[in-house]
Amino acid sequence: VVLPSEWYENAPISVLEAYAIGRPVIGARIGGIPEMVRDGDTGATFTSGAVDELAGVLARFAALPDADVAAMGAAGRRWVEQEFTPVRYRERLLAEYAEFGVAA
Repeated sequence: VVLPSEWYENAPISVLEAYAIGRPVIGARIGGIPEMVRDGDTGATFTSGAVDELAGVLARFAALPDADVAAMGAAGRRWVEQEFTPVRYRERLLAEYAEFGVAA
């Protein structure tokens, strides 16, 4: 999945959706996207608006063995399954409250 964003998106749901269906993400390095795409592990990033750089990343992916692309998609899927559950959300939220001295 390619996300050629030029906007400072915090955490695009489309990245999580791609991972949830086992697809790697090629995303622009802008906003929160670089925090969601781990180069070489769950996909790749490129400079937002840099068409030639994006073309190079796409060419690199096209040359990868299918198994390597599938492994990146599987890594994204595992990350979503582990970190984006209701339980993990609650844990992170309560940790934030606790950091500021707010009782849950």
